[in-house]
Amino acid sequence: MKKHQNTCGRHDELAPLLPSRVIDVGKATSNKVFLYESPAGQRGTYMCLSYCWGRSNFIKSTGATVQRHMTRGIALRDLPRVFQDAIGIVRAFQVRYLWIDSLCIIQDCKEDCDKESARMAEVYSNSFLTIAATRAANPDESLFSTRGGCTTASVRVQHFRHFPNTQSAKNTQNFPLLSRGWTYQERILPPRVLHFGPDEVLWDCRGDRQCECGEASHYLDEVEKANFFRCTTTSPSTDLEAQRRQKVWRLVVVQYTALDLTHPSDIFPALSGLAEAMRASTGEDYLAGLWSGSLSADLLWYQNKRGSYPGAAGRDWRAPSWSWASIDGSVMYHHSLYTKQSGSLDFIQHCQVINAECIPAGESQTGRITSGHIKLRCQVVKAVVKGRRVMPESCYTMPHLFPHFDRDFKSFHNDDVYDVYLCRIAKVSHIDYSILLEVDNLEDQMFRRIGLVEHYGEQTWPQETRVITIV
Repeated sequence: MKKHQNTCGRHDELAPLLPSRVIDVGKATSNKVFLYESPAGQRGTYMCLSYCWGRSNFIKSTGATVQRHMTRGIALRDLPRVFQDAIGIVRAFQVRYLWIDSLCIIQDCKEDCDKESARMAEVYSNSFLTIAATRAANPDESLFSTRGGCTTASVRVQHFRHFPNTQSAKNTQNFPLLSRGWTYQERILPPRVLHFGPDEVLWDCRGDRQCECGEASHYLDEVEKANFFRCTTTSPSTDLEAQRRQKVWRLVVVQYTALDLTHPSDIFPALSGLAEAMRASTGEDYLAGLWSGSLSADLLWYQNKRGSYPGAAGRDWRAPSWSWASIDGSVMYHHSLYTKQSGSLDFIQHCQVINAECIPAGESQTGRITSGHIKLRCQVVKAVVKGRRVMPESCYTMPHLFPHFDRDFKSFHNDDVYDVYLCRIAKVSHIDYSILLEVDNLEDQMFRRIGLVEHYGEQTWPQETRVITIV
């Protein structure tokens, strides 16, 4: 018990503040539940449900139904199976309230969705327990499973599907919840999560992880609850500790961008709980998935698998070009920027951030945005792209350019030559990084990012710097 006191338990005697709305599950004998709108300041114990929406059509709260859900209630038979099973568990724990996003957020009200997305960190972090329907692909499936097996003579054999240790599609096919972007923060933020898998139940809290087969230590190599909790509840006292916190966020980005989102426009709302927890702790500006206190390092992402740019080919814009959220697909960083390692990070910054700003689309500072830019004082070199090679102007010596650069989205035909610019950002270990830019408005020195270039060895850059804006 002492092992968990500082991480899983509350440090005061008060129950947490209730979310804006919760489901009042009532008594175990009742065949109906009610949506309850809690007055400001009301406290109470509640649980959360984490599940896959899938493509099934199930009951939700909308502007037309929310009042009816509060006054007349919702019959259990009208709820999908996962909801019914979760309500049964909440009643068994003798807890009165349950938070389910589709019922507790008005789904057709953008303002309500934005407001509640901004509160995700509080909702999940303050929950008594989060129930995870890890095996269910949609709400119509049951939270529970029937263990199969066969008996030969006196020996019973059971095919056992253990919780995976990576996020690859092959490993998560029996665990649909683990592949969804929206549910990533629902695993990390709560103090306690109870996963219902296809063959076993797994307990995951900030102090321990246990499953029925005893191999829980191998479960899903992702950001640990306790580590993220420490990052958002303690202030770093050294530069090394600050670097470790920055690495945790970049690991979040690496893992989150590898997951699936049904609606790409949800890329910020689906991460807003984790972002809000980090923002409240650091006091830094959240800049389209990057942070003001570590912006030069955060800019050094690259496309893990070739994707597309939402601003091109009729796609809806969702982020400035310098943000990893501007592309579809998973992103990566140099391993030392997000993995655990002893000692201080070998990092030299070559640019100066003069100004950086993102305009939120609603109340949430970590939700959708309408625009964003960064203004840098930096060394800039004009270059050309031909095929997979970047060649700077001949007056600058860069003999060890990486044979092929990491492009964010733009396709370059092998026989064509493209005019571009290189903006020097930073050096990590022995690698110099620059952002590849195309012109947006040359007169105003405005550019768009289109890739990341690695330079090995010594290069000669211009001594003079210039101020540019990247949008």
